[in-house]
This record gives sequence, structure tokens and C-alpha cells, in this order.
Amino acid sequence: MPIEIPKDNWPGTVRTVTIGATAADGGTRTSTITVGGQKNLPFLHFENKAPNRPVVAMEIKDRRPDDWSALLLDAWGEVVDNPVKWAKAADAAGADLIQLSLCLTDINGNPTKPEAAVKTVKDVLSATGLPLLVFGPGQAEADNELLVAIAEATKGERLVLGIAEDKNYRTIIATAMAKER
Repeated sequence: MPIEIPKDNWPGTVRTVTIGATAADGGTRTSTITVGGQKNLPFLHFENKAPNRPVVAMEIKDRRPDDWSALLLDAWGEVVDNPVKWAKAADAAGADLIQLSLCLTDINGNPTKPEAAVKTVKDVLSATGLPLLVFGPGQAEADNELLVAIAEATKGERLVLGIAEDKNYRTIIATAMAKER
């Protein structure tokens, strides 16, 4: 006796977002990624077809992580000491996107400066044609300082900036929207 899987009609739609901008769009990426558009809840693909395939983002850091497992650091090897080499390795490993996570401090323990963060982002953008997500260190004040400078310096690239939260989303969103135009 066959079992009939109940199907539900979800009234919502996940917003579609395109990450990255090619030269035709005013950016420097060699490809873009479109996510979203589903009319069903996650993993309920039997209810409705997803218009866009799932994608894999590989996380890299702006410096060697202090808190990662030795096994993970060994798997990546020497590239974890250089975000440009790390981005190239993630691209070669088959990533669809690169997520660059910024640390609160540099390798010497000094606070990460906006100029250094912008340079790192631009270097990673030059190293790979993949779309880029840039996450701040996770403290609202530092995120505002770093992500605003990055948004201003990367106009037209259509980056994802995060993580925006209750304490800082207005600043980050206003800057990102102003730089989109």
C-alpha cells in the first residue's frame, strides 16, 4: 500500500537575491549566484520545485584563526596564513561563493582597522571571480566601522555584508543601499 505524503501550500515566497556583479553589471566577478525564490519551506522540495540550486560558500578568514581545530587547519595547510591564497584554494576546491570573515584583531592583537579590512577585501576580490560575502567580527560597533568602509570601497560588486543585527542593521543597510546606486 503506497503512502501518500501530505503536501502543504505555503502562501509565502522567499525573496530572490543575486550575489556578485559581472562586468556587464558594473562589477568584477566572473559569475553571479542567485538564491531564493522558493515557494515552500526548506527541504520540502516535493511540494514545489526550487527555482535556484543550493550553493556552497566556503569560509575564509582575514588571518589565521586562533580557535579552529588543528585538524581543520591541517586540512587547509599554509593557505590559512594568507586570505588571497585561501580564497584561491576555496575556489579551486569548488566553492560557489567565498565568505570572508573579518577578525576583531589583527595577527598582533591590534584592532582591525577599516583600511586593512578594505585592502583584504579588495585583494580577495582580485584573487577570485567568485561572488563574495563579507562578515564582520560580530560586534556591532566594529561591524559598523569595518563594513561601512568596505561598502564604500566596493561599490557595484554586489557583496553580501553581515551580520546585521538589531544594534547595527540601519547603518549597514543605509550604506549598502547608497552604494548600490
